Amino acid sequence: MLFAVYLALFSALSFAASTTMLRRGVMKGTVAQAMAVTVPLGAVVGWLALLATGAIWPLDASFHLVSFASLAGIVHFVAGRYCHYRAIQAIGANLVAPVQQTSVVVTLLLAVGVLGELPTPLQMFGIAIVLLSPLIIIRQAGGRAAAGGSQGFVPDLRSGYTFAGLSAIAFGLSPILISYGLREATGALSGLIAATIAYSAATLVVVSALACSRPSFAGMPANGRSLGWYALSGITVAVSQLFVYMALAIAPASVIVPLQRTSIVMRFGLAGMFNREAEVFDARMLVATVLCLLGAVAIAVDPAHIEALIRGLSAKS
Repeated sequence: MLFAVYLALFSALSFAASTTMLRRGVMKGTVAQAMAVTVPLGAVVGWLALLATGAIWPLDASFHLVSFASLAGIVHFVAGRYCHYRAIQAIGANLVAPVQQTSVVVTLLLAVGVLGELPTPLQMFGIAIVLLSPLIIIRQAGGRAAAGGSQGFVPDLRSGYTFAGLSAIAFGLSPILISYGLREATGALSGLIAATIAYSAATLVVVSALACSRPSFAGMPANGRSLGWYALSGITVAVSQLFVYMALAIAPASVIVPLQRTSIVMRFGLAGMFNREAEVFDARMLVATVLCLLGAVAIAVDPAHIEALIRGLSAKS
């Protein structure tokens, strides 16, 4: 369990760093170029990880795992990531983050529909917090957009929040799909295999889409600095996904998901250090960020699992 905790926290930090790098890239680059770089890089990182662990040679994934992991990859890494990139380009990572926390609500509602389980009072409380928190920043962002932004950045709210909402739906659906894919698998290696399959399926879709639109894509001016940021973002987000898939394969989602959600706070801090001129910062933003994190934890956490984790940590200390 402790190993899974480390995996989840490192995944959160890697995801926050990836978003910070991506934001710098899309300021002068295009979303199509970001997809063309980051998605195939994820597949490369996955296969290299399998090669490094020696698992690539006896690789034997069931049809069940391949099917659901591939579908999860297309939903998450193609549809979700495209919308995520468009949202960050339009309004910045800070305004996107609280809205995307609603993906936890999507995951819970889908699980309720599939499994027939009613949410607990704690989960209902978390849903309310996650859904209401973005209203704090939407109001503030509207005033800032009308004023032209305190530092010259004017967010495109309509486009940004539309794509942020769509990405939340995709990101909320993919954990259900990957959970079904891993239902018959055990061990961290299974998570690594699932993540690699997901990235590989997404790469096929992205490459096919780019091949069909090659003239328009080739006509886009490629900014070398943006491509560099995309490459760094692609590597770090791939590492993040690989680690969280591995963590989910060996520990309950009720422990891993809340830990991985701490990326929203890490993202806020990294944006302040590196992208301050391209983000919206204020007290309301910080309050909304913290509230969304608390709501996400309330939705995903299982007190019994957390109690067991605390006992395990106490026994090791």
